[in-house]
Amino acid sequence: AQNNQIQGHTVRIWTVDVRTGQVNCVHSVANDHEGPIRGITTLTGGLIATCSNDGTVRLRAGETGDCISVLSFLQQNTSHPPMLLSVAPVMEGDATSLVASAEDGHVVVWNQGEGNAKEPQVILHPSCVWNVIGLPNNDLATCCQDGTLRIFTKASDRMAPEAEKNAFAQAVQEASQKQSS
Repeated sequence: AQNNQIQGHTVRIWTVDVRTGQVNCVHSVANDHEGPIRGITTLTGGLIATCSNDGTVRLRAGETGDCISVLSFLQQNTSHPPMLLSVAPVMEGDATSLVASAEDGHVVVWNQGEGNAKEPQVILHPSCVWNVIGLPNNDLATCCQDGTLRIFTKASDRMAPEAEKNAFAQAVQEASQKQSS
C-alpha cells in the first residue's frame, strides 16, 4: 500500500515441489484489474476466475494467468461498478455459471453456457454480500452482512416457503429505501 492505496494488482502462477519445498514463480500478470483482487476460484478446463474492486471478473488461463475474457457488472444509475468480493462457479449439468458477491448487496450470475450476449442475473440482498459459493446440488449460498446465510435454488422442491420469500423481498426493499434516503 502507498498513501493508503493498494498498489500493484498482480496474478502470479507458482509451482511448488512438495518433496523439496522449492517454490518458483513461473508467470505473472500485473495490473490487468484496476483494483485489488478480492477473490479467486478454479473452473473446469483448467481456467481460473478472479474478481476485483473494479467490478470485473476475469477468466484466465490456469497455466499462465493471462486474461481470456472479462465479465463486468455496472449497476444502473451509477457511474462506477460495485466492489466484487468473491467469485464462485455453480455447475448446472455440463454448463458452468459464474457468481460474484458485491459490497453493495448485489449477487451477479453470469450464465456461461449462453455466451456473454445475455445480461447477468442480479439477486439483490439487504446489505453487503461477503461471500458466495456454489453447492454440489447446483444451488448457491450467500453470506451477508446482516448475519444471514441464504441458499438460492432453481429446484422447485427445495424453494423456500412463500412467507420466507416475501420476508426476504421486504428486507431488500427496506434496505433500498434506506440507501436512497
